[in-house]
Amino acid sequence: MSSFQQDPICVLKFGSSVLRSEADLPAAVHSIYAEFRLGKRVLVVASALGSTTDDLLAQAQAISPKPSPRELAKLLATGESASAALLSLALKRAGVRSRLIGPEEIGLVAEGGHLDAHPVALDSEAIRREFELAPVLVLPGFIARRPDGDLALFGRGGSDLTAIFVAGKLQQELGETRCVLVKDVQGLFEWDPARVTEGPPRRYAQCSYADALQLSGAVVQHKAIRLARESGLSFEVGSASTLGSDPATADAEALQPTRVGPASSILSARSPIRYTRLRVGLAGHGTVGSGVLQHLLDSSDDFDVSGVLVRNLQKHRLLLEESGDYDPEQFDRLFTDDVEQFFNRPLDVFVELIGGEQPASEWIERAFDAGLDVVSANKALIAKHGKRLQTQADGRRCLFHYSAAVGGSTPLLEAAKRLQGQGVRGFEGVLNGTTNFILDALAGGTSLQDAIRQAQELGYAEADPSLDLDGTDARQKAELIARELYGSEVLLRWGEQVGVAEIPHKLFGEANAAQGVVRLVASCYLEQDSEDQAGPPRVSLQVGPVVLPASHPLSRISGAGGGAVFDLGGPGWARVFLEGEAAGRWPTAEAVLADLFELRRSAGCRGAQSSTKR
Repeated sequence: MSSFQQDPICVLKFGSSVLRSEADLPAAVHSIYAEFRLGKRVLVVASALGSTTDDLLAQAQAISPKPSPRELAKLLATGESASAALLSLALKRAGVRSRLIGPEEIGLVAEGGHLDAHPVALDSEAIRREFELAPVLVLPGFIARRPDGDLALFGRGGSDLTAIFVAGKLQQELGETRCVLVKDVQGLFEWDPARVTEGPPRRYAQCSYADALQLSGAVVQHKAIRLARESGLSFEVGSASTLGSDPATADAEALQPTRVGPASSILSARSPIRYTRLRVGLAGHGTVGSGVLQHLLDSSDDFDVSGVLVRNLQKHRLLLEESGDYDPEQFDRLFTDDVEQFFNRPLDVFVELIGGEQPASEWIERAFDAGLDVVSANKALIAKHGKRLQTQADGRRCLFHYSAAVGGSTPLLEAAKRLQGQGVRGFEGVLNGTTNFILDALAGGTSLQDAIRQAQELGYAEADPSLDLDGTDARQKAELIARELYGSEVLLRWGEQVGVAEIPHKLFGEANAAQGVVRLVASCYLEQDSEDQAGPPRVSLQVGPVVLPASHPLSRISGAGGGAVFDLGGPGWARVFLEGEAAGRWPTAEAVLADLFELRRSAGCRGAQSSTKR
């Protein structure tokens, strides 16, 4: 009987100061994904958007100067409920597998008045069961149920209380839990940094409960701080820029949020890192490239788009005109088909999304020669030339990230990297979302040609999907995962490669009879590890259609999804399972953005400024 390894939990609370409107939802998704790809199960607590609560209160008081607390609680609760639902939808668009949950589903019970209650109970086992269905859960803050079934609210700033109560219970009953209250400031300060007349305040690297209670309750609800003190929970306060960073970096003190707990306060002698916007040059404006460009333009506090390099300027102008997104001034400022002119623009990072070997390889090499960091989603190029390009990047002290090359928004390469050296015996994966979508359509009676056409219309398949259909795409991704898992020197021995176009129709009948599903599975198994032989480890790989029983975790991956199961040696054959959307514009774009945010944090760690680049 296999068991699944349980990842640590991170509770992230997003306040109204960072969720000001629907326009802020993608930024919240980027922050959530940053923690998820570090190997965390994430429970998100969402506040109402912006001034929604105040607006609803004003509406109620305009109708009734003294509204009934019971009715008012139900009205105000709609703000958090709507915000959580919208955030869950934004996560799904980005391909992050998530579930929207409510206080009644997890047994969150409070006692006291309808408008200022106190949490008293939580069903942690219910949350554990929800995490078995999705690695990211979204919970409206501020809201609970009273023992009589009525809604109860936790008072002004009550989402802080929700997050701290839930995190405290999860830590007691499910193990390691991190709690971060995401604000519009990089931690707690001696006084409000906006009060410039008093001079710049020092930031708390560590803050005691007592000192935190001396600060304004506008930053963290005092009732929440007192609850944390009672339960012995340490929590963190910081901005979204502090998420996803590596605590082991030399600049950890400047990167990390303020930690609030029982220890004595420590005022940092160092100011938080003020990130310089990274100047990004983007090559490619296809399905994924256009999504990345939109994210970059929406993240103008973090990134400055210096240019977009395309091979056919007129083609992209016409496509934008047809879609209604054509902005003549922006197009003339950003787009170019002149390679020399593009690389002469001020750049910090080169993002390659054109695919194929050439000119992608030539352009990446040129970027490294210019001292630029590189982000790519080009699995074909990296599978064939990744080792050489990484050597060049290391020689130039540049960073080379390509998370989006495998799994879309499912962080399979990051998982493989974390598992390296932990005795993993192999993996099985559904690595191509296009073919998975097609297989589901074929199982429903759709013809192969119609299934391909549907995939193309939905943005899951390229105009020429031949590398998806014959299994080459899955093969290339399997090679990249194997190299992350067993090291770049691993010896790969390939067996058969069978694509979806070669699947006999009778296989679907066999699947129906067995109450299973047909999936195109890439498998990799360790033949000998380095302890049993003089040379590097050897693995055998193959790609082909398989009938999976309903009990197999990969069988639950549907549509354009993807995922993998890693088998670890030892008692119980512990298994690590990840899944998400593996194809489409937004899932792949999310992975590219995650790499870019990691580079931005790394630039702070390395002390890199734009002036050090060309």
